[in-house]
Amino acid sequence: MIFSTYQSAHHTADALQRERQYAQVLILDEAHRTAQLRPARSKRQTERLRCFTMCHDQNAFPARYRLYQTATPRIYDASNARVARIDRTKWVVASMSDQSIFGPVAFRLPYKEAVEHELLADYRIIAIGVDVRAWTAANRIVEHFERSQSGITTREALSWLVYGVVLLPGVPSGTPTSFPWVGRWRF
Repeated sequence: MIFSTYQSAHHTADALQRERQYAQVLILDEAHRTAQLRPARSKRQTERLRCFTMCHDQNAFPARYRLYQTATPRIYDASNARVARIDRTKWVVASMSDQSIFGPVAFRLPYKEAVEHELLADYRIIAIGVDVRAWTAANRIVEHFERSQSGITTREALSWLVYGVVLLPGVPSGTPTSFPWVGRWRF
């Protein structure tokens, strides 16, 4: 069993070729990273991205079977208006719907079902709006901590940063010393 990152997979592929061996099963996790929709540019760019695409090439990375896994498949097909309009002679398109590259889908488990079967934890996204005054104040606080070398721990500085960014209802203008809680730190 060999584990590798996409970035270092060429070393594994080279070793397999040198020994005239092949991987029995090549399991590609986060396989959406190997799908592509990009302009066909220079040979240099193609080589730079090769670490994410060589896994598709039987000659470059010999394997008996390939198993691509992803929770977020990247599909670039004609149903996508942008893809439908592109000149494929000027673009590289490797969609996870292309069975000649990725093969057939062996199993699909939608997110909702995975949560219902308790295979995944549901999540919620909480977005907090921060106005420019709070952001500016928080940055002034951090700059002051960096200049003062006051002995405040990183934890304390980050706590005050969160307070300045998230919790202050309105930040008065002026220097950091104009905030009522700053006196505790003897600025």
